[in-house]
Amino acid sequence: MVQKSEEVSGKLAEVESWRVQEATEISFLGLDWILLPDVYPVQRSSASLFAWEVLQELEPMDNFLEIGIGPGNNVVMAAKSGLCRRATGTDINPNAVESARLNAERHGVADSLNLLVSDVFDSVDEEKFDLVFWNSPPVLEVNETVDLSNHERSFFDPGYEAHIRYFTQARRYLAESGRLMIGFCSRGNYELLTRTAAEAGFASEVIAKRPAGHEHWLVEFTELVSPA
Repeated sequence: MVQKSEEVSGKLAEVESWRVQEATEISFLGLDWILLPDVYPVQRSSASLFAWEVLQELEPMDNFLEIGIGPGNNVVMAAKSGLCRRATGTDINPNAVESARLNAERHGVADSLNLLVSDVFDSVDEEKFDLVFWNSPPVLEVNETVDLSNHERSFFDPGYEAHIRYFTQARRYLAESGRLMIGFCSRGNYELLTRTAAEAGFASEVIAKRPAGHEHWLVEFTELVSPA
């Protein structure tokens, strides 16, 4: 395992206070949820609230794919509210996927969800989705060689390596009129995000935003059109 430097350890310590250390019951979006250890605490996150506020305004769809589901709040709410007929959700953290499974059962939508332990798209079958969404970890400020815990990966994507794979692999999962989106915020490097998307052939557009201490954005990515 690569050792964390004192500087990097200091940066990672900033998110340690958010770490869930034991199974915890929370309230979020007017419902009760369970968080297992090291699962992202959505009840503390304005980004999580913003994500559902903007997703629920989209047109109903057949098939929804979310990367990085945490405790499953978006996929559960999407199925429960009728935003989608079925949803697939992935997370690199097995405890997140298990939390999502428990929450799906609690809220009566387990039969509508396919929940997978997966690093971005690695475990996703090549079916087509009307929406592919990731409320992504925006922060860049740790060295690429540092080993991150599952909790830390909820906040940091060194070198935007996972974002690169998101953009380079997303096309194979999009339906003909499918939409590709990311929830992002001003704590990340938006210029690097849009450049990474452009290198994969996508144009970027902020389609919703909200100031909440720092700005949150819903960013949509569409095919770049070459000049005639």
